[in-house]
Amino acid sequence: MKSVKWIIQGRVPLAMLTVLAGRGGLAKSTIAVDWAAQVTTGKAAGSLAGTPGHVIISSTEDTEAETLTPRLTAAKADMGKVHFIHLHRGGVDGSLTIPDDIDILREAIQQAKAEQRYGKRPVLFIDEIHRL
Repeated sequence: MKSVKWIIQGRVPLAMLTVLAGRGGLAKSTIAVDWAAQVTTGKAAGSLAGTPGHVIISSTEDTEAETLTPRLTAAKADMGKVHFIHLHRGGVDGSLTIPDDIDILREAIQQAKAEQRYGKRPVLFIDEIHRL
């Protein structure tokens, strides 16, 4: 059996889907922001320890300027390694919809990979996804 490699030891496996689910107000987004900061600074206690990486964030619940950037900054994230996906439909901010937005997601991953050395895949955080 193949051993599991971790991004966040014992919590978030590398190259696998992790769902952080629960009622509103339980700090799921705050936990995700902390994990993102750990990845960008190489402080994630797992297989990526010591190797800073890029993260991609798509969020419809929190705004980049008013909420996410201040939280990431407070968590000491390397903001040069944080990429945001912005979706606008008919003048309204939208959420990532799978499979409709797969090309947008693919482009964001390719852009982040181009900025990252050694061709490693970025870590993707999606706060609210529709029609998975």
